[in-house]
Amino acid sequence: MKIALLKSRNVRREITIFDYKPEYRDFLYCPFPECGCKLVYVNSSSTHPYFKTHKNENHSSSCPYLFERYNQQSLANICSVKGCTQTADYKVYLYDYYAPPLNKEFMEQDFTCPYLCQAHMYENEENAIGEKKPQGKVKYLYSNKKQAQGFTKYIPINKKSIFIDSASNQHNDPINLEIINVNSQLIKYLARFPELLREIDPRRFEEIVAEIFHKKGFSVSLTPRTRDGGKDIYALQNGIFGRQLFVIECKRYSTTNKVGVELVRGIYGVKMAERATAAMLVTTSYFSKDAIDFASPLEYELSLKDFDDLKSWLKEYK
Repeated sequence: MKIALLKSRNVRREITIFDYKPEYRDFLYCPFPECGCKLVYVNSSSTHPYFKTHKNENHSSSCPYLFERYNQQSLANICSVKGCTQTADYKVYLYDYYAPPLNKEFMEQDFTCPYLCQAHMYENEENAIGEKKPQGKVKYLYSNKKQAQGFTKYIPINKKSIFIDSASNQHNDPINLEIINVNSQLIKYLARFPELLREIDPRRFEEIVAEIFHKKGFSVSLTPRTRDGGKDIYALQNGIFGRQLFVIECKRYSTTNKVGVELVRGIYGVKMAERATAAMLVTTSYFSKDAIDFASPLEYELSLKDFDDLKSWLKEYK
């Protein structure tokens, strides 16, 4: 688990693994009110940091963290709002972003309200109070009942998802952005709601960028999921000046997580090593000043494309 309750004589608040300090060691507990078992912080070179139960302690039988470990489907049937019997349409997550030097994104299922139907999801958002900003707080009707730092995000469950407009989908069938083929219908929808690019699987984002370049006349290929080269797409163009190869890296980041100069240097290094014509880094966010400064004198070799460029590409796609 990635959340713990910090509880001492003078302090009582929820913290994430990124907030942990050594002096908190003896004051960590399960945040679920009916549990409260003691926790310890674990950090090793072989795993990501996490909280686990203290030696000789266990979660209570009703604790959702126990359900998550032993029966991930136990809470997945109905909306978590008291009295609602509707099938859940969304998993509910607590999300936050930690600015540099950490430069980390935090996201874990919200066990104070793990699932919502579509009606209660809309109601939860419409009545939210607060600003969605790094390390801020937002108050909701149903989610984040402990008012932890961060804000709520929703991930569609299985086939219950986002709907294509009636003009292109006469039967109003549910379309899941994670399983639909990348085609003109999907890109047309994303042109209307480009912020959804930040919610899809990173691999799907790469496929969308590849399709856009394919439509522009390039021969494209995606690199394997498991690779160590810093590029996601090869785009080859045959023109009057011969064959031109572009190496493209895609970063599906939140709007608050800017792409830094290290990644820009990395894709430029790939371009040099593979003797490509030019390199490009495409992101759903924006670029840091250092990244822009690095790329500026390399305008014929290195291109940075941010969320605004993506929106233009989606609108131009035909």
